[in-house]
Amino acid sequence: MAFNNSNSNRFILNELYDHQTIMKELKVGNSGGVRVSKNCHDMVDRIVLFSSSEQESNPQENPYRDTTEGAVLTYTGTGRIGNQNLTGPNLRIVQQNKEFFPVYVFSLYKHRKSVGSPDKRWRFSGIYKYLNHGRQDQTDLLGLSRDAWVFKFFMLDIVEAHPNIESKIRNEIARAYSDPLLSPRVILGDLPLFSASEVEGSIKKMEVLDPIAFERFIKRALIASEFRDVQVTKKSSDGGIDLIARMPFTVWPVEKQIIQIQAKRWKKSVGRREIAQMRGSLMPTAIGVIITTGNYARTAILESVKPNQLPISLVDGYRMAIVSMRLNLEINE
Repeated sequence: MAFNNSNSNRFILNELYDHQTIMKELKVGNSGGVRVSKNCHDMVDRIVLFSSSEQESNPQENPYRDTTEGAVLTYTGTGRIGNQNLTGPNLRIVQQNKEFFPVYVFSLYKHRKSVGSPDKRWRFSGIYKYLNHGRQDQTDLLGLSRDAWVFKFFMLDIVEAHPNIESKIRNEIARAYSDPLLSPRVILGDLPLFSASEVEGSIKKMEVLDPIAFERFIKRALIASEFRDVQVTKKSSDGGIDLIARMPFTVWPVEKQIIQIQAKRWKKSVGRREIAQMRGSLMPTAIGVIITTGNYARTAILESVKPNQLPISLVDGYRMAIVSMRLNLEINE
């Protein structure tokens, strides 16, 4: 979800920022992985997490074991030596489910000691919803075993953020906490975790399918997910739409809703133009979905949630690979 905002210093999903800009704009300190900005009433305005999930573990400098699996971030709390406590910044995190403040996450793109390291070394990874926390045995900065607090977060569909628009962001966070489909039980539940190599292998299998086979694979995935009346369209009259289906009966409030899907077996990024063209091809009451084996340009993501326009759902190759493995689907002709 994108918000109209004229502030040039807003944080845009996946763009890079320098440390000083983050500190200045979000009004946080200059040290620590969990940084809290509070108001005069000692209430949290926002929390900023600095994550190492994009980097290989370096126990001599960074003992934390942050990982990202799809939209779920597993984040080790603050404290590099000895057992961690659920106090201070760590305790503040779990209060998000009552106060609905935003949690900004920035992932380290390049280490400061890297050759040619740019000033903008932190990637804005998005606004996250806290799911749960628990204890985990880890090794601290001295190489000693210790109990760490590990938090799990879910990335919300928010592509730009800044304190100037946080009232709207807080509303989105509140809605996320009331949405049963975004509950920890549903998101974390019994879903298996897959290694990066498994996901990459599934993506490569999808990439070598011919376009018709890829559409048929998506059809099988939809049927396995209990979508109804799933059809691959005829090429002479599809208007750019490759598949049509109805919602599962389990989604009973909208079980009659039609979805129309474009399948793009692409290695390159899907751009803004493809999103706009898809919107123009939809039936008046249909939900539009684009599924690609690649990914989406930032302009495409912004176009998909353009204000006063019908939103378009985007499924990238990573997400489609996870779906196929969860459903135990063979990726073949």
